[in-house]
Amino acid sequence: MKVLMCGMSNNQIGGIEIFMIEILKKLKEKNIEFAFVDDHSKPGIAFEDFLKSSNVAIIHLPLFNKKCWKQFLKERSKEFDIVYYNLPATFFQRISLCSKIGQFKEVIVHSHSSDVEWPKIFSPIKRIGIIFERKKLKNLPIKRWACSNLAAEWMFGKNESYEFIRNGIDTDKFEYSDQIRKEVRQELGLSSTDYCIGNIGRFDPQKNHYYLIRMFHKYSQLDSNAKLLLVGPVDNQTIYNEVLNYIKANKLSDKVIVTGIRKDANRLYQAMDLFVLPSLYEGFPIVGVEAQASGLPCLFSDTITKDVKLLDCSLHLPITDNESMDIWCTTISKLKEQSFNRAEAKEIIKDNGFSMDNTAEHVYSLFYTYLNNTKELKIANYKLCKTKSQL
Repeated sequence: MKVLMCGMSNNQIGGIEIFMIEILKKLKEKNIEFAFVDDHSKPGIAFEDFLKSSNVAIIHLPLFNKKCWKQFLKERSKEFDIVYYNLPATFFQRISLCSKIGQFKEVIVHSHSSDVEWPKIFSPIKRIGIIFERKKLKNLPIKRWACSNLAAEWMFGKNESYEFIRNGIDTDKFEYSDQIRKEVRQELGLSSTDYCIGNIGRFDPQKNHYYLIRMFHKYSQLDSNAKLLLVGPVDNQTIYNEVLNYIKANKLSDKVIVTGIRKDANRLYQAMDLFVLPSLYEGFPIVGVEAQASGLPCLFSDTITKDVKLLDCSLHLPITDNESMDIWCTTISKLKEQSFNRAEAKEIIKDNGFSMDNTAEHVYSLFYTYLNNTKELKIANYKLCKTKSQL
């Protein structure tokens, strides 16, 4: 079986990107051959070195070059059984072309978000654009997948049937380790009494960093041992500058650690005492699963799907206005006083079906079901044609 993967960006810590790579790792073991599309104007995608070292083909098809896509689909799409889109939104993608002129046996569209950030200039037409894109998808012969009900509704509209695919992770990789905790806290300059609140996500309006830094400032006035760990690339320079300026203006430099891009999120979770994600929207945040697998209590904004709550100590809180920050601060204070057995968390995550082994097996079974159904349909059509010819 050959599968063409679409949707890879250049974000090394992005949830979609990590999901795609983990699926590749698991299903290559089952002799499925993958190729990845690089649809950027300038070549370059996340995990490119890993893909090349794994002999995975990378096909450069600039997103806005329709002629290039048409030529590829006419000449080479028959080399692949399935094209598998992993997306936060369908805008400007080539799903229609893949469905109409591609020679794939199946086109899969997997929704991973519940909204998308648009440039302000396009905000007035955003709703119209979403409706238009959903209508385009509605009449296409595609398989619809989503990581949550919110993500399915965002991509496909209300009451559309879809396949629920859990955002599984490598649970062993995120298992709590007291030794790693001590090592990483020493690396970060955290003392044994520091209470480390962590967040992993790109600096982007969706992730709501400005709310987070103001809320932390408020909490730090109640807890002198509070520290904030911010991990992630800078996608939006304005947001990043706002956060840095706030830190400087409020003399928080000794309380906030900004690491930039890190490739060892699994280690960083060990150093944290609490994980917070006040995002404006998410499809189903993989970081939430990872953090809970390491035994961290998590605070999510109430705009995030409730399905991400896998541990009893994880909660959803409002982000409506400045007053909601008091709720976050009070909740953090209460959680700090509680003790948690972090070592038990990995098995709880696995029991809830969020191991990557489980997710990959689900994806694998669907791939083969689709192809077998296609094969049976062709046989049925052949028999029908033969019967008609005899008549």
